[in-house]
Amino acid sequence: DGSVFLWDHQSLQNPKRVLSCRGGIAALQWEHGEDPHRLAAGTTDGQLVIAEEVQNDDGSSFFKINVAIHAHRPFRLGQTDQRFGSIQQYAEVWSVAWSPCNNFIATASEDQSIVIWDAHNGDKIHLFSGHATAVTSIDWRSYEEGEFLVSTADDNRVMVWKRNSPQEDKKNQWTLFEQFNVSSTITCSYLKLRRKSPMIIVVSTNGLLSLFDIVGKRLIYRKKVHSGSIEGLQWNGNTDEIATVSSDCSINLMQYNEEGEQEHQF
Repeated sequence: DGSVFLWDHQSLQNPKRVLSCRGGIAALQWEHGEDPHRLAAGTTDGQLVIAEEVQNDDGSSFFKINVAIHAHRPFRLGQTDQRFGSIQQYAEVWSVAWSPCNNFIATASEDQSIVIWDAHNGDKIHLFSGHATAVTSIDWRSYEEGEFLVSTADDNRVMVWKRNSPQEDKKNQWTLFEQFNVSSTITCSYLKLRRKSPMIIVVSTNGLLSLFDIVGKRLIYRKKVHSGSIEGLQWNGNTDEIATVSSDCSINLMQYNEEGEQEHQF
């Protein structure tokens, strides 16, 4: 229904409605940092909404919308039922990712594109293309080896873009660094970058989990961890624990072990 609620993580009681967006919420992400104040939402009608938490004099707070744009314009090519998001009605935003510096935000859509926006005024900065189907998930991090934006899609591929330094290329901000093929028969649903080093975990609708080394450009690990579709993924940056949730009604908690052999990575 387009609502965003703020919960107390300790009591999990009395949630506060902080946003009401047009269309359904398909993606939600806090900015980076220990005490984030901005929240980005992607909607089923192609909107990017960025709201900032503002403190009142009495100590209470509210969320002020700073950016609300049609990041991915809707398509209306036929008479498809408008209650359901599809490429024939809306270019839905399925994933959002903040830049490491929090000055920019990337959106991924079923229109097969990824766009970087100025997080302060909503100006369009850069367009990525290359996926042949809807882009389902993106992530964005910076390492000693460089700054990477990664994406996956219904086309079963993972694409890795590396940001160029001004000395490398003054005209093109980003270069396609590598592509990984996950499988020819599945849909990739979510991915996450490791906080400590440039590695990607990708999960899919058939319960498959894959781990890739970006710099080494290789597959490190692959295993079927669920009997159903994986519908959620988190990688704890402090403990290296990985959590997956699936339509098989189970949650898996795995530990990444950098010292272990390939078959004992988790």
